[in-house]
Order: sequence, then structure tokens, then C-alpha cells
Amino acid sequence: MARGMICDVLVVGAGPAGSTAARTCAALGLRTVLLEEHPEIGHPVHCTGKLSAHAFRRFGLPASMAQNALRGAALHAPDGSVARVRRACVDSYLVDRAALDRYLAEQASSSGAEVLMGTRARTVVRTDGATAGGLRVEVDRGSTRLAITTALVIDAEGAVPVLPPQLGLTPRRAFVHGLQYDVEGAAIEQEDAPDLYFGWNVAPGFFGWFMPTGGTTGRLGVAVDPRWAAQSPIHYLEGLRTAHPASAPRLRNARIVRRFAGRIPVLGQRRPTYTDGMLVIGDAAGQVKATSGGGIYFAMQAGELAGRAAARYVGAVRCVGSPAGPQPDTWARRPTRVPGGRWRDTSASGAPRSAARRCSQPSSGRRSTAFVTGMSARSSARSPGTTACAAR
Repeated sequence: MARGMICDVLVVGAGPAGSTAARTCAALGLRTVLLEEHPEIGHPVHCTGKLSAHAFRRFGLPASMAQNALRGAALHAPDGSVARVRRACVDSYLVDRAALDRYLAEQASSSGAEVLMGTRARTVVRTDGATAGGLRVEVDRGSTRLAITTALVIDAEGAVPVLPPQLGLTPRRAFVHGLQYDVEGAAIEQEDAPDLYFGWNVAPGFFGWFMPTGGTTGRLGVAVDPRWAAQSPIHYLEGLRTAHPASAPRLRNARIVRRFAGRIPVLGQRRPTYTDGMLVIGDAAGQVKATSGGGIYFAMQAGELAGRAAARYVGAVRCVGSPAGPQPDTWARRPTRVPGGRWRDTSASGAPRSAARRCSQPSSGRRSTAFVTGMSARSSARSPGTTACAAR
């Protein structure tokens, strides 16, 4: 028989979306559990790690997360011509994605969330008369089956989620397939300007890239749309490495240090990302940039908004019984920019905190004993990119 556990909010997936959601929920006084299926947060890596300077400022990320600052780019057309663009200030950073994930999970733990690693969610069913709410999630933690009863699940499992279809959320979308090498020993022309490669023979349906990470190191990758690609992604990546007239000469003496791959959800039919007792965020909800497939900033925004919506939802469950689901007027609204480069939430400011705390006892805020060692220490370093360009 599965062992039992009760919480207000169960967050599944400790990437940027899930950890940000868990931190927000715990900070608003909700009993929050964050699950990560892998034994170590941040691994395996599935991301290039390019993040805008605005995102660093918006979420107060420490400068230690940035491996390299980017100000420009070179765009390589199929005919061999190159367009170069450059900004006066830093536009974005390349981050150590594993370190970023660990940092965000540590923030969630420090806010009071209980973090369970090596724990895989298997099934979710609705229950009646449950103490904390209306969902029962069964998870495997090693050889132990654990049953978690919760008022709300925030699903941040990634591109191919397991739980949402079990509650009727079945998003339809296409995927582009990405493959990337970390290399060292490359001849890099400009350390602050990545190269982007376009063309049906280079990366059909998407593009290829080389992102310099400092010195002679960088990330060489392609993403291809399988609906248009005649070959596998490795065919196009090897072509970029060994045969492309612009990239191959610079990579002749480079050594491959690491390989990794991932799928990016794009161009799907728009469908709801919530139902009674569940919100879906990040890659699981297809919340990525249509132009580049990047999703870190969108994921963190979605996590923060989901955490606020969760507080309203759980407060309503406790005060008046189970409502009709996470309300779209809270969840669907996004932050909007106001003069001066600041952001404000277009949903009711302050309502989540008051709604949750009228009906619940705040968590103790203690660091979870289930949160294993290996997290990087929190940095007090100032977020990079705070320049005259910051308000742009």
C-alpha cells in the first residue's frame, strides 16, 4: 500500500517553471511539495541557456549564473551572405543551465517548499472528500510508492508531460528536435556575438547556432522540424561542424566535450492549460518563443503567475469548498510593461496572499530536510546588466 502525504500544492518538475512556481506558492503560505524525477536537479541538460538581460533583472538572478554576455549576432543566410547586428549594451547572457536550475530549486526550498528528488509522478485521479483537496497523485521514490493528496497540481514536467492527459488536458503541438555539442578549442571571432545559420540544407524548419561561452569554448547546435527534415538531427549538426563554409573552418581543431538533445514544443493548437485542480506551465504547456524556441523566461513568468493563481484557488477551496477550477481571470492574465521598464501583474495585486492566509496557517518556512546536499550557495551578487540600457 502506498504511503500517504498531504499538501496544498504539488509541483511536478524542478525546472525554471516548477521551481519558480514552488517558491511563489511557499512564499504565499501554502504547504508546497516540489517533485523532481531525476536524482540531481539540473541534469540532464536539454537547453542552450540563452537568457535575456531583462530576465536577469526581472527575477534578480545573481551574476554568477552568467557564463558570457552577448551584445550582437551574425546571421548566416543560405547563399553565404552574413548580416551582423549589435547593441550598445548587453542583450542577453549564456547561463550554466544546471547551476540555474539548482539555484531556483534552492530558492523554493528556502521559501518553505519540500523538495523531493528522484521522485517520478505516475498517476493522478480525482478524489471526493479529501482533507486537502481533490487530487491524489501516486509517485515512485526509489522502491517506495507514495500517494500525495493535494488541492492543486502545477504540472511543469517538460515537453512530454504524463499527468495532464489523465485529467483531460491533451495539447496538440508539433515538436522540433534539437541536438547540441559543447565544444572547446574553437576559433571564435567575437566572444559576445553568437552565429545563427539558416537554410533547408542546414537545419530544415528551424536553424543552427554557435553560442560562445568564453575563451575557445561554445555550444554548437541545430534544431530541425521532422516534418521537413530528410535526415536525423545529427546529420545536420555534423554538416554544420564539418562542412559548412562559415562554421567548419573555425571548428576544425575543436573537441566535442558533451552531447545533449531535447524536444521543443512549437506551433500547437491553442488549448486550455488548466482544469479543475491542475495548472500546466512551461514546456508542458508549450510556452516557448515562436522565433527561437527559448523558454526559460516564459517558464519563470508562468511559474510566478501559477503560484499566485494557486494561492487564490487553494484559499477558495478552504473557504467555500472546491471551486470550478483555477480561474482564467487570474491565470490567463500576463504581466504588462509600464513606463520606466518595470512590470506589473494585470491580475488583482495582493489578492493571492490575502486569500490564502485568511484560510490557512502559513508554513514554517524551514528548509526541507528532504532537500539533499549539492545546491549552490545563494549569491548576493548584483544581477548583471544594470546599465543605462536597463529600461529598454
